[in-house]
Amino acid sequence: MKVAITPVFLQQSSPSYHPVCPGDNVTITCNVSNGSAALRWEDPNSNAVGVLYTEDDVAGMDINCFGIFKIILVDKNQQNFEFSSEATVQNIQLSNNGSSLSCSDELFGISNNSVSIFISGVPSSPGNVSFTADTTTHLTLNWSPP
Repeated sequence: MKVAITPVFLQQSSPSYHPVCPGDNVTITCNVSNGSAALRWEDPNSNAVGVLYTEDDVAGMDINCFGIFKIILVDKNQQNFEFSSEATVQNIQLSNNGSSLSCSDELFGISNNSVSIFISGVPSSPGNVSFTADTTTHLTLNWSPP
């Protein structure tokens, strides 16, 4: 899942699969080129907002946004106005399905991009489960998809 509108680029960097599973830690990476003085992260579902001030904050600094997500300034090249940050939602729950995180290169979100997070529910059980003992140490398991 990638979203690219210059100068803000968002990508789910962890886990590498979609949709994610309940209990996963989900990390979204935001890279900004030609950025300004702030990177703004927000979750519109909870109205949680976190701002990294790229002129003042140092790489590695993190901010906890109301227990909803944590943001960290990963890297900055202030001379070229290039910044990289990450937002992590820890132990995501099924109730967060469809939520989104957005990142912008301005304090007020003038140039922003967002990514939605989709969470897989618990699958139903397979049907017609059977097994055959092939040897004393191996067996074959057969089933029908749910």
